[in-house]
Amino acid sequence: MRLYNVHTLSEAEAVMKNNFTFETEVVSINQALNRVLAEDVKTEIQVPSFRRSTVDGYAVLASDLSGASETMPMLLDLIGSVEMGVLSGLSVSEGQTMYVPTGGMVPDGADAMVMIEYTEKMAENTVAILATAAPLQNIISKGADVEKGDTILKKHQLLRPRHIGSLAATGVFEVVVYKQLTATVISTGDELITTDQPLETGQVYDINTYTLTGKLNQFGIEVIKQEVLKDIRQEIKEAVRKGNETSDITIISGGSSVGEKDYTADIIDELSQDDGVLIHGLAVKPGKPTIVGKVNNKMVLGLPGHPVSAMVVLDQLLRMYFSLQRDTSPFSIQGILSQNVHAAPGRETFIMVKVIDGEIVPVHGKSGMITMMSKADGYIRIPKDTEGIASGSQVTAYLFE
Repeated sequence: MRLYNVHTLSEAEAVMKNNFTFETEVVSINQALNRVLAEDVKTEIQVPSFRRSTVDGYAVLASDLSGASETMPMLLDLIGSVEMGVLSGLSVSEGQTMYVPTGGMVPDGADAMVMIEYTEKMAENTVAILATAAPLQNIISKGADVEKGDTILKKHQLLRPRHIGSLAATGVFEVVVYKQLTATVISTGDELITTDQPLETGQVYDINTYTLTGKLNQFGIEVIKQEVLKDIRQEIKEAVRKGNETSDITIISGGSSVGEKDYTADIIDELSQDDGVLIHGLAVKPGKPTIVGKVNNKMVLGLPGHPVSAMVVLDQLLRMYFSLQRDTSPFSIQGILSQNVHAAPGRETFIMVKVIDGEIVPVHGKSGMITMMSKADGYIRIPKDTEGIASGSQVTAYLFE
């Protein structure tokens, strides 16, 4: 019988980072949403690439408007107007003006824009300016937003719609991103049935394929296959073999402990041509019977069968793994603990919690209780050498969403 040689979460993180890396690929910005940059992005153009007006109004020389007011307007010759996206070919000289729409190109010679609200058209070719202007007023200078060679986005940035817009604005239409990972999720147990089967006494509906798939999707991993299997060794082994061939990560929930029908660790070693089982046992509660394995240079995870344990441990492992690629802090929040919580001696303890008006409220129950998943917003971690955390302490809650 195998015996646990438990690792701390810090040790597990080091093992994962030393054994698994991320490949990269080039994609168009149309395909880049929710992907993670694998290198810094620099622009080859200035933004704006011309002087732009921030208002609808008239391009002027600020020196022409000294003393201008409603009672003493300054009359300027209107020599034309600027069309959006078109170079007018005209320039403004002393005593002249041109109409420019918002976002339009400020003509040469002009050094300020006056809002149309402070003007009055007196005749077809004459405009009265009713206010003074300062140099560069209502003008965005060439390159004021972005200069050629500026870093627009940094490596590890998770690309959201606003980032895609920034890339398009700066003439970047392809980016290098980390390849999107795929996964196979296998849930094992003689008592498990799928949702299309009638529930008999002693049976339970499978939960883990759903919760684990959701968690993987949250981290941008595409689940390409789900299976629910009985505790039949050869069937599980074949499913793991196929999963390892067709996906980047294979996850087996159930069978990770050291009981009579806990086959996961042996199967990983049998299928491996390199390292096999890297970790068997984490110094955490819940989730001690966790396996991290390597088969054909790909990750294979063995998780506890209890749904809460499986979900919390997978969440932590993914946070550690993806910390190589991007910041995972958006999935956490700071708050004040509402009551005392106690920890398991010698093991890091996960306590399920709700977040209510900025307060972190513990949700009590056993790791196999389904209601804990629906009631909890996330969990807190209590270090293994700590007996607990006192009410009123500031803690970090790791959120499920």
